[in-house]
Amino acid sequence: MDQGQKLRIGILISDTDNLRNDQFNLIQHVVSHPSLELCVLIGKSSGGKGKFAYLYNNWSNEKGNTLLKRLFFFHLKWESKLFKQWKTVDPGKIIKEISGVERITISPDEGDPDKNNHAFDRIKEIGLDLIIASDNIFCPPELSALVQKGIWQLWFGENLKDGSGPSGFSEIVTRESFCTVLLIQQSGGKASPMLIDKAYYNRDWFFMKSFFDTRYAALGLLFKNIERVIANPDVTGSPIAAAQNSVIPGMKYLFRYMRSYYSRLAFIAISRPLYKIFHIKRECWALFLGEGDFFKADIRRSAPQPMPKNEFWADPFLISRDGKSYVFFENYSYETKIAKISAGSIENNRIKDVRDVLVKNYHLSYPHLVEEDGVLYLIPETGGSMRLEVYKCVEFPYSWELYSTHFEGEYIGDTTYFQDEKGDRWLFLNKGKSINSELYIYKIDNLRMERVVPHAMNPVYIDCRKARNAGSVFKYEEEYYRPNQRNIDGIYGRELGINKIKVLTLTEYEEELIRVIKPDFKKGLQAIHTFNQIPGLFVVDGCYTFK
Repeated sequence: MDQGQKLRIGILISDTDNLRNDQFNLIQHVVSHPSLELCVLIGKSSGGKGKFAYLYNNWSNEKGNTLLKRLFFFHLKWESKLFKQWKTVDPGKIIKEISGVERITISPDEGDPDKNNHAFDRIKEIGLDLIIASDNIFCPPELSALVQKGIWQLWFGENLKDGSGPSGFSEIVTRESFCTVLLIQQSGGKASPMLIDKAYYNRDWFFMKSFFDTRYAALGLLFKNIERVIANPDVTGSPIAAAQNSVIPGMKYLFRYMRSYYSRLAFIAISRPLYKIFHIKRECWALFLGEGDFFKADIRRSAPQPMPKNEFWADPFLISRDGKSYVFFENYSYETKIAKISAGSIENNRIKDVRDVLVKNYHLSYPHLVEEDGVLYLIPETGGSMRLEVYKCVEFPYSWELYSTHFEGEYIGDTTYFQDEKGDRWLFLNKGKSINSELYIYKIDNLRMERVVPHAMNPVYIDCRKARNAGSVFKYEEEYYRPNQRNIDGIYGRELGINKIKVLTLTEYEEELIRVIKPDFKKGLQAIHTFNQIPGLFVVDGCYTFK
C-alpha cells in the first residue's frame, strides 16, 4: 500500500440496533487506526427481536424447533443477568465519533434480488477496499464483487453454514477442547470463501461468556491480518477444508447444557460456605517438588508442599544461591483476593522460611528470575499496574527495587526472558485481546529495554493450546525448550506443554511439541500450568478442584 494511502473500510453488522462490546471495539480500532478509514456501516435492524437478535440470525434456517428456541432464549435472559457483558470502550463516545459515517441497510431476503440493488449501487460508488463482517451473518456473494479485497468475515466455528446454531454452544455441549475462529474471505462474487487465518480460544463453562469473550478476543486475529495487508496488499486466502457440522440445540443438547449449567452454579454456591466453615478451598493451586531430571523423573513421586489454610501457591521459579536452593512463587490470599510474591528456602524437599518478597496493591504472579553479569533480576506479572515491571535484587532473597518499566498502558502476562547461544536477548510475553491465546516475541538490547524490536509475526501464536508461557526457557542436551500452558477444556491451565525451539529469528519462529503433562500425577487435580527446574531439582504447580 502506498505511503499515506488509507484502506477504505466498510463494516457489516448483524444488528445495528444492539451493538455488542466487540462490535464497538471493532469500530474503535478502525476509526483510530492511522492506515484505515471507516467509510460506511452496512447492516440490518433486529426486526424487534432485541438484544439476542444475533442468535436468532444464527438459527435462521432451523425448522420445527420454535418451542425449543423460546425455551433456550428464556434461559439466556436469566443467564445474561448473571453474566454482564463487560465494556472495554465507551459506547457513547464511539457513537458520537461515527455520527457522520454513512449507514446502508441490506436485506437477507434472497427471494427478492432487486431489493438490494440501490444499496449495492451506493456501496460501489463509495469505492471500498475491504468490508469487515463481524459475525456469522448473511453476506450476499454479489456484495464481495463490489469491493477490491472482498469481504473479510470472522466466522465462529468450523461449520460454514448459516443457521448452524449459536457458536460457543456446540463446543460446550459436545465437550470440545476449544473454540475455533476462522478469518474467511469472499471475493469476486464467488460463493465459496477462502481461509485467511484461524485462531483457537478456550471455551468457558457457560455459553454467554464463551460467546462474548471469543468475539472480543477474535479481533486480535482480524487486526493481525489487516496489518499484513497494510504491509503486503497481495495477501490472499487458501481453500477451506470441510468440517463437521456444529450442534443445533435440540432437546437432548438443550437439557444437557442446562443440567451442566445449573450444576456448576450449585458447585460455586456451595464452595463459599465450605471455605468459611471448613476451610475447604475451591480451585486451589499447590506446589510439588521433585528430585532429579524432569525429563527422566516420575512426576508422581513429587512431594506436595504444605501451606497455610487461607492461601494457595502457584507459578513457582527455582534458583540456587551459595549452595542452597530457593523457590519464588505467587502467594494468593483467599481473604484479600489478591496475590503477592513470596519466597522460601528448600531443605529435604520441603519449602521453609517463607517470607514476602513483593507486596503491592495489585495482583502479582509469575516471578520470573533472570541473572545477567552477576546481577539478579525479577520480572513478575504485574498486569494490574498496566505495564511490565523489572526489579533488581538489593539483598537476596527478600529485598528488591524497581529497575525499569515497559509497555506502559498494556496488560502484560507471564513475561519470559532468555539469552540464546548467539547472545541475542529475547522476551516472550502474553498480551492482546486474550493473554491466554496470544504470544508475542521481542528482541531487546538489555533489561533496561532501550531498544525493543517486535517479531515480524506478532502475535506469533493466537492459540490457547500453546501461546501462554509456563516457566523459564531452559537448555537440555544443547537444545532450548519453552514450557507453555494448554488452556483447553474450559479450564485455565488445564495441561502443560514442553516445546523444543527449532527456529528463532526476528522474522521466523518455529517450535515442536515434545511432551504434554496432564494433571493426573496426584489425586484431585484438574490443572497444571507452571514448570521450572535447576540441576537435581524441579517444581510444578497443580490445581485441586477442592482442597
